[in-house]
Amino acid sequence: MIASADQLFAEFGYSKTTIDDIAAAANVSRPTFYLHFSTKFEIVQEISRGFRVGIYDVYRLLAGLGHPTFRQIREWVDGYVRFCEANQRAVSTLLSIAPSEPDAAAVRADVYQHSLEILGGSISAFGAAASGSDPEIRAAALLILLQLESLARLSAEKSPMFDGAALNAAVSKSLFDFIYRYASEESAEESA
Repeated sequence: MIASADQLFAEFGYSKTTIDDIAAAANVSRPTFYLHFSTKFEIVQEISRGFRVGIYDVYRLLAGLGHPTFRQIREWVDGYVRFCEANQRAVSTLLSIAPSEPDAAAVRADVYQHSLEILGGSISAFGAAASGSDPEIRAAALLILLQLESLARLSAEKSPMFDGAALNAAVSKSLFDFIYRYASEESAEESA
């Protein structure tokens, strides 16, 4: 059923694919579907499990840099985009569910929080964001994650309007500025 659902989501989108469509494509009855899944959102969670593990590994690569240079951040952003392009089907499905699935917001919040915690293990600005102690730092970090998510979306579109290299450079600059702006503020506050 998962493979059938994945194919249908890719072809028709999440919101236009019904449980009946998935059951028919998998050659099972609707009751058989419900023996395995309560909702089609559960299938998306299963499809995206491998992607989430992979994206967390990508974030661990950035965290492993500790105090990255701009060049290292730029190379990391390029790698992030390559990972998303290699997993375009999962990215497209995940990005398409948000408007139509009430549970998606909670899952997305959990993914963002876990991503902040991974990055916060060695990058102090993300550590401050993960703790939630400063709403401004948390909001700035979430904007960085949203920029990265937008890169994944735009890389799929392949529109001539979007210059991938320029977008990657712009997001890299935002990420670099965030890391060092809030690291220096945090350090200044600690020494006061």
